Amino acid sequence: MNNTFHIPEYQSGLKDTFIHFIQYKRSTGRKERIYATVLKTFDSFCISHYPSANTLSKDTVDEFLQMTEHRKSSSVHTYASVIRELGRFIRHVQGIESAYITKLCGSRKSTYIPYIFDKRQISLLLTKASAFTSCNDRINPNMRNAISCLYAMLYCTGIRVSEALALTLADVSLEKHTILVTESKGGKQRLLPISESLTLKCQDYLARRCSIHNIFFFDTGGNLHNGHISKGDAYRFFRMLLAQAGIPHRGRGEGPRLHDLRDTFAVHSLQKLIEIGGDVNAGLEYLSLYLGHRSIYETQDYLWMTEELAEDMLCKTSEDVAFLSEEFRQKVVFYNV
Repeated sequence: MNNTFHIPEYQSGLKDTFIHFIQYKRSTGRKERIYATVLKTFDSFCISHYPSANTLSKDTVDEFLQMTEHRKSSSVHTYASVIRELGRFIRHVQGIESAYITKLCGSRKSTYIPYIFDKRQISLLLTKASAFTSCNDRINPNMRNAISCLYAMLYCTGIRVSEALALTLADVSLEKHTILVTESKGGKQRLLPISESLTLKCQDYLARRCSIHNIFFFDTGGNLHNGHISKGDAYRFFRMLLAQAGIPHRGRGEGPRLHDLRDTFAVHSLQKLIEIGGDVNAGLEYLSLYLGHRSIYETQDYLWMTEELAEDMLCKTSEDVAFLSEEFRQKVVFYNV
């Protein structure tokens, strides 16, 4: 995969500042694409509305971040986050005290309620994936094999589909029972242990693997997109598997989503921990690290649990994570798992 990202050409009076900011973010290990994309939009805005502006002023920022009928609130919050970091960079790194730092913030949390698969559904879903036939073997000879292994890895590790599809052969060590996630949402690598059953599944995948690229752990074996399996295709096949497994899809925005395999991994992991009498406090910390979250506060959004698990867990959490208790009582969704 070619990970080279070219910074767009900016034309406003702030163009040099934008480039320095993106280079600074790159040097700290952050993925610069989101910053570059938002700043390209901001650059066009400055050219149209403030062509002579060469500093980050309150008027410029506030007008740019106004809500419009063509702009979702989630987009505004994304823009605000980038422009806020830009303001801090100009003020604290470049030393320009007059730079404006927006205070605009707000919740970007989705109102979507994750669908937690029960064990029977997961078993059925993975069985259907192993017997998957809805692809063209002539065009994509490795697709069927990849589908069989991909969804098992998504459920057994809880990694994001983008992280799974970015895995290379070198990232998966079957001898050490580990996978190295390099293309993570937060830009941080993490080394994850994997189970014996998933290791065997990966071994079977490699034994059957036919590819002309010899680069990607999951690939189609075809020429299109250099063998990449797109996120769109992964979701499209997921919908097919749902139908084959008799799991109804509730409509757009209602799920189940492919990302719900990640949610289900988190819930089932904690269920197992409770069942064996493990340390819930330590478990939450480990789960947060395993999922690649920056803190345990992010992990709480994955913990949509059964009534029995939630109540048992709340009784066992220590004061160190007591903040979760009220959150769970307000947000927990009771599934018949």
